[in-house]
Amino acid sequence: MIFSDKKDFRIALKTSEDFFSPIAAGIRSCVRKIQPIVKTFHYISKSSTETEILGYTEVIKIVADRVYDDAANNMLFSFAEFTGTDCKSEIFIYDKNDESADFGTFTGRRYPVSIAVTKLAADESGKTELYGFEADIYINSEGSIETRAILE
Repeated sequence: MIFSDKKDFRIALKTSEDFFSPIAAGIRSCVRKIQPIVKTFHYISKSSTETEILGYTEVIKIVADRVYDDAANNMLFSFAEFTGTDCKSEIFIYDKNDESADFGTFTGRRYPVSIAVTKLAADESGKTELYGFEADIYINSEGSIETRAILE
């Protein structure tokens, strides 16, 4: 699996051209899931469907409160209702305990991702910006190892 060896992993989201901000402020839950990619067949001659597992994909499921003064929280929320290349970004996954000699510098993996905001909480008037949201981050490749500065 892509980052199953990381016990105390942190995730930073690309928030500008070459800057990654930690996904932390307002986060209630951050869970890594391994989801199967399936193809389901239903034949007229059979009473039930058949499912074939084609592979697996890793998804990071996030539940968050809206925090306006946090770059990563703003960026995640900005992906609401986008599709295709408009929901592409990059993340950097690192172990917070593996800090190098340079303060704030970590070695980890940089991944291309697709981000889907799957739920927008709203009050009775429909104001979603005041409340939380949920997002799924789909990892799109094995990524590349790099060392980069992350301000936690």
